[in-house]
Amino acid sequence: MRLDLDSAWSGGRIARGVRLRFDDAGGKIEAVEPIAPPRNGWHALPGFVDAHSHLDLTSIEGEALAHPGFAEWVGDLVPRRARLTDAQVDAAVAAGARALVATGTVAVGDIDSFGRSLAVLRASPLEGIAFRELVGRVDAARLAQLADELRRDGGGAVVRGLSPHAPYSTGAEVYAAAFAASGARPVASHLAESADEEELLRHASGPLARLFERMGFAAPRWPREATEGAAPPLHLAPAGARLLVVHGNRLSRDELELCARRGWPLVHCPRSHAYFGHARPDLQGFLASGGLLALGTDSRASNSGLDLWAEMAALRAAEPALPDVAILAAATTGGRRALALPAAELGVGDAATFQLVRRRDGAPGDGDLIAAAVRGELETAAVFVHGRPVHGGAGIPAVA
Repeated sequence: MRLDLDSAWSGGRIARGVRLRFDDAGGKIEAVEPIAPPRNGWHALPGFVDAHSHLDLTSIEGEALAHPGFAEWVGDLVPRRARLTDAQVDAAVAAGARALVATGTVAVGDIDSFGRSLAVLRASPLEGIAFRELVGRVDAARLAQLADELRRDGGGAVVRGLSPHAPYSTGAEVYAAAFAASGARPVASHLAESADEEELLRHASGPLARLFERMGFAAPRWPREATEGAAPPLHLAPAGARLLVVHGNRLSRDELELCARRGWPLVHCPRSHAYFGHARPDLQGFLASGGLLALGTDSRASNSGLDLWAEMAALRAAEPALPDVAILAAATTGGRRALALPAAELGVGDAATFQLVRRRDGAPGDGDLIAAAVRGELETAAVFVHGRPVHGGAGIPAVA
């Protein structure tokens, strides 16, 4: 198939006037050729990657939950989540996947709390990782079973992964088992997210401690030296481990530099971050240290939607000093690298996985496409995955 476009973001830069050729059978980009811009208002961008989401919570709306503080939100969410039936969980994951695809997302790092997301996601157009969430004490037999499932996973568009939930909810032995079982696969974990978490880990007190006492939940015990920093697992990960640091709001400069040095991506969820009013991580410093930034939506339980366009706009508003190109990269190529996915950057030989976009006002637009993207001035008109159209496509400038 051939597409004649006003512009495309290919290889990390904007090319104006592009003929994009791809094999809709083999699913690869065959050529990216310069042409005179057709002024048809169509542009190509890499598909978005939602590097952190809880799609099984899509049916729970954040504004319906108490959230004067993080612990209060957890206390309201947990019983609501426990009441979800298997059918409701499956429907929530499917609805979340559809919402992501409709707004240009082609891959997801999904936290699978119920053990049901993997099958649903494998029936969707998305690729990525379904991270089986681990909470509390997990016995040795269960850990061995999960490790065996990872070893026997035949792969495909969506693969298995493991996610020790957070250091305030599961202990060092679970993290160690997850790292050992995962090998080169990413291990996702919520780290240094809230002040409530930090108070629990450092002083065994505060709102989370009181919530856990009411729930009868025993918080894990970490060695004192491990809790001197904001995220104990940072110092437990073995050489070669691929740790996906989710949130990291309270990481120190030294901890962020450690993540950058070890190649551990930081996943920031701008609108969920604003929902809670969390401390702001030093994203500029992290990027300056060579760190890899990715974006996530977190969940509908702390966000008004599952839309990376909105996440980019929120990040730009909150961090105006961040370069626009860094924000767009975090939503696209940064997420792919974070999830260890093959390249899909509209380069020759890459997977023909991308989105076609138009300006919301319908104008052809010869201006700065990157700035327009992160300001929320564009919208997804069509999505292709391995050369196959999976969303939209009416009126696209295609010649077979």
